[in-house]
Amino acid sequence: MGLGSIGRRHVRNLAAILEERGIPFRMDALRHGQSELPPDVAARLSAVYTDTARLPADYDIVFVTNPTIQHYDTIRALVAHTRHMFIEKPLFHTSAYELSALGLRPGCVYYVACPLRYSRVYTAMKDIASSAHVFSVQSLCSTYLPDWRKGVDYRTVYSARRELGGGVGLDLIHEWDYLVDLFGFPQENLVLQGKFSDLELTSDDMYASIARYADKVVEVHLDYFGRIDQRTLTFYTADDVITGDFIANTVTFRKSGRTVCLPEDGNDAHYHELEHFLDICDGNQENVNDVEKAYRVLSVLEGHVRG
Repeated sequence: MGLGSIGRRHVRNLAAILEERGIPFRMDALRHGQSELPPDVAARLSAVYTDTARLPADYDIVFVTNPTIQHYDTIRALVAHTRHMFIEKPLFHTSAYELSALGLRPGCVYYVACPLRYSRVYTAMKDIASSAHVFSVQSLCSTYLPDWRKGVDYRTVYSARRELGGGVGLDLIHEWDYLVDLFGFPQENLVLQGKFSDLELTSDDMYASIARYADKVVEVHLDYFGRIDQRTLTFYTADDVITGDFIANTVTFRKSGRTVCLPEDGNDAHYHELEHFLDICDGNQENVNDVEKAYRVLSVLEGHVRG
C-alpha cells in the first residue's frame, strides 16, 4: 500500500533479498496516485490495484507505506488479506486509537519499521550501553526539510502538512524508538513542540523532550530547520563522553579523541531490517517491534508515559 520513496525502496530491497534466498515471489501494489513509477519498480509488479475490495485475500505479506494518517484504516482494511504486515513508522499519527479494533490475527506478524536500529553505529552504541553506566543521554536529529527530497516542493509533502500526519516528532520517531530499545520506557517525559521557523508548513518543525529514568536523564531534540545535517547519540558516563554519529558513521570517545569508523551506505540498514523481518515471518527471529510496543513508543513521543 503506497509506492512513494520508501515503498519503492522496499520493492527493490525485497526483490533482491528474495532472489538471493532463491524464493519465488509475486508483488502487487495498491495505489491511488497516478504518478509514474521508475521502470525497475514497475517491472517488479505483477498487478496494480486501486480498490481494496478487489485485492486477493491470500497474501503472505502486506507492506503499509502510505501516509501515516491513513495507517489505522489501512491496517483494518487489509488485515484479512494477509498473514503478516510490515508497517512503516510511525504506527499512527496519534495514540488516540484502540488497538483492539484493528482485528489483528493470532499467529500473524505485525512489525513496525525501525531501520536505525540496524545501522552499525547504533549496534556499537547499544554494545556500549550494555556495559557502561550511562547517566545522561542526548539524542539529536536536525535537518533541513526542503533538502529532503530533491526536485520536490517540500510544502506539498506529508511531512509539512499536519492534516496528513506530518510533523518532525512523528517523522523522526526513530530517536524515541531506539531510546526505548536501549533503556526501556521512561518514568516521565516532558514534551515541547510546535512550529517556530519560517518554513511554509502547517506541521510542527521543532520537537524537544526531557525524560526521567530511575538512573538517568534523556534529552531529545528534533527539527526540520537545521541548515547543517546532524544526527547523533551521546552518552555521558563516569569515564567518557561517547558520541555516535549516524551521518558520519563514526563512534567517538571524546575524552581520548579515539574515533571508530563504521562505514555503510544509506540503504544498508533498510536492507538488513527486511532480512530480519523475513526471518521473523519464518519464525527464526523474535518480533522486536510489534504493534503494541510501537504504540507505547508513540505514547512516549507524545508525552503520555504508560506503564
